[in-house]
Amino acid sequence: MATGLLSTTTLPTGFTSPFKRVAMEERIDDALACIAMVTGNKLADVTAAAIKLGYPAHGPAWTHYSLIAKLVPKLSTYGSVDYQDLLSVSALPDLAILLVNYDPGTEIGRHVLWHHVRATEKVPSFHYIIDPAGWIDAKHHVTSDFNHLNLKGAYYIELTQPTYAAVKGK
Repeated sequence: MATGLLSTTTLPTGFTSPFKRVAMEERIDDALACIAMVTGNKLADVTAAAIKLGYPAHGPAWTHYSLIAKLVPKLSTYGSVDYQDLLSVSALPDLAILLVNYDPGTEIGRHVLWHHVRATEKVPSFHYIIDPAGWIDAKHHVTSDFNHLNLKGAYYIELTQPTYAAVKGK
């Protein structure tokens, strides 16, 4: 169970997220919407890229980690680390796709984007989520208030940027 959750209702004054919210368009494209947010692409472009990688164009589908692992680096400079248990919010990485509202019986949840902003001289560190769900109140689209989410049994996919050492010699 996730612990250490510091939830406030407002983001720091003047803060603008570097990630633009992308709303879901279908019942199952929440992970694709999160990828669109991270990569700066339109949801339609992320979906088209996913289809080229084997995601069903029609009918039932689920965005498995194997597809996320291919899409994220194809569309951005980020890489990803497979789903991990969300044990503590304080231990989350700076950028992640969270699988929240997880139901162990159906093994289904929904994805939101997590961003931790490190402290500066003027602003203390804080974290927030960008929620692609269309049915939630607009105040929860980009928020540091997590009360609308069930984090019990949640998972996360860490999104990473390559380091200089990792790209050296390319």
